[in-house]
Amino acid sequence: MKRLELQGKRFGRLLVLEYAGNYSFECMCDCGNLITAKSGSIRSGDTQSCGCLHRERSSENMARVNKTPAMIERQRKAFTGKPLSDAAKKKVSEYQRSHRRLGADNSQWKGGITPISFAIRNSTDYADWRMGVFRRDGFRCTTCGTVNKVGNNICAHHIRSFKDFPELRMDVDNGTTLCKECHLKFHADERRGTKRKAS
Repeated sequence: MKRLELQGKRFGRLLVLEYAGNYSFECMCDCGNLITAKSGSIRSGDTQSCGCLHRERSSENMARVNKTPAMIERQRKAFTGKPLSDAAKKKVSEYQRSHRRLGADNSQWKGGITPISFAIRNSTDYADWRMGVFRRDGFRCTTCGTVNKVGNNICAHHIRSFKDFPELRMDVDNGTTLCKECHLKFHADERRGTKRKAS
């Protein structure tokens, strides 16, 4: 096909407008974009649009692949991971505990400036004590009965104070579960001198 015979003809989504030199033609795509393409690629069908056709086909292919049961399952596993058995969870927990770098062995060590109460409350032993209190009380506030199994709205409260009875800090029997509202009220009453016993 001669050069001038391409003008005004359609190839795929392209309408050939005019010769642009160097064996190329300016073309108008159906989507409204103007492009310059080589005459050989226009005639062979390698260039059928400004690129919009390729993008649409790619999106359709991706949508088709992603909707297959196999792909949906692969994506689910990628986000959720493989569930661990209780035995595996215990092994992971024991490994992490045994390999924790505490004190001067830790790269963030600054000479022991962390307050002792903060260090205790953020220790593994304290977390175990807290969970032990929750489980014994069924994740239920012992004052108002609020239940929260996630544990983000309940507190493990020391019956005999954390400050005055250090020997009882990790004693589950010295703990009781309170919701945040009851816990705040307890300490507010305590500050006002109307301390009531947490049951």
